[in-house]
Amino acid sequence: MNKLFDLTGKVAVITGASGFLGRYFVEGLKLSGATVLGLDINPPADILDITDEKAINEWVNKTVKKYQHIDVLVNNAANQSTNFTSMENFPLSEWEQEIKVNLTGTFLMSRAVGLQMVKQNQGSIINLASIHGLQAPDFSVYESTKIKGSPLVYTVTKAGIIGMTKYLASYWGKYQVRVNALIPGGVENNQDKNFIQNYSKKVPLKRMAKPEDLIGAIIFLASDASTYITGLNLVVDGGLTSKA
Repeated sequence: MNKLFDLTGKVAVITGASGFLGRYFVEGLKLSGATVLGLDINPPADILDITDEKAINEWVNKTVKKYQHIDVLVNNAANQSTNFTSMENFPLSEWEQEIKVNLTGTFLMSRAVGLQMVKQNQGSIINLASIHGLQAPDFSVYESTKIKGSPLVYTVTKAGIIGMTKYLASYWGKYQVRVNALIPGGVENNQDKNFIQNYSKKVPLKRMAKPEDLIGAIIFLASDASTYITGLNLVVDGGLTSKA
């Protein structure tokens, strides 16, 4: 059974590797034996702008020349606006930037790495979505907190990632390239105390997720334990969406 989850010999690429969740994903895949290549626009990961098509293609070519293969891609990088103004007053510039990073960046990385996986006739792409891509936010959890809500653009991009995942799973399936979405619920990260309490009351497990709760799902989707799974929305939300 241990061999099913063993990533020894596999090369895994993670975008947004310097971020809050990215750092946990990097360590989790390393502990499972993978050679992990972390990418981000900020150190300590290798610097790469996932909205720069030329830079992505050059990086993939260089990486394949060095390692001969890329087995796993985790599209974790995301721009999440903290501008909680009303939808009617949300700045167009922030809307466009979030779509550029979350959707276009995921598309460009998936295309560049996915084409290499097609040549190999194997690979696993894991896209980070959100429960807000499945259902609208419950705005009651923001009552009596410093947080005013989740912007519409975040829901739009995460729903788009779910759609992209299903499309690519169908498109590349004949090449044994698997494409799945990991859909986390809210992850605790020093949020407003009232928000954590409000949110946790809605969850059957009565707490927000911890970053560690997502590592097993990443390893599962990256490993041979999931070789017949593609186009899946793997929801890790403590049961929150089971009540929808």
